[in-house]
Amino acid sequence: WRQPVDVAACNTAIHACELGRQWSRAFAVVRSMRSLRIVPDTITCSTAIQACHGQHWWEEAVALLASMQGSALAPNRITY
Repeated sequence: WRQPVDVAACNTAIHACELGRQWSRAFAVVRSMRSLRIVPDTITCSTAIQACHGQHWWEEAVALLASMQGSALAPNRITY
């Protein structure tokens, strides 16, 4: 029995990767969401931005923030 993959499952995977210092894997999950037609939410972007912080990937963090603005997603306190 398999549960369908949804945004909550992806957010959990991104967060686990971030906690495990697997930043590249966190971004692989974000990229795979597009191919699975799963729309990232504020939690997705904020968690991915946190992963950027751990790796000092400021350009990726800025790109994620811009994508949030383009998708009308409101940043939260974790985003910043």
